[in-house]
Amino acid sequence: ADWDALRPMLSRVYVVRTNSSHLFFGSIASIIGAAPCAQNRHDKQFLLLDLDSVRSIDSSAVASLQKIPASTAVFLIGLRQDLIKQLQDAEAWKGLICYSNLDAAMEKVEDLLLNEARGPGASLA
Repeated sequence: ADWDALRPMLSRVYVVRTNSSHLFFGSIASIIGAAPCAQNRHDKQFLLLDLDSVRSIDSSAVASLQKIPASTAVFLIGLRQDLIKQLQDAEAWKGLICYSNLDAAMEKVEDLLLNEARGPGASLA
């Protein structure tokens, strides 16, 4: 029954994996561009960025992350602790959600979608 509820919502979930060790304007633009959810849309979208290979992030990439519409929940997956601190120090953390692995992030997205499918006031059993 849960799968039937999730199926029509799957088009709102995007998983993008990078093989880049350095995020800069050009690399983050292509990563975000790979997910149509980075466009302004009315329904909530979920962008899961697998950044396990990333070793550094420059300010232009941080600025690009900040420009993703609020209608998109951004999950940063596998990001190193020093880079998380860099985002926090740059006050670029607002709206970003960090998970150590893709499975945990996907589970969270699944829970959010199931709650939405069940309607207001519903909770997970």
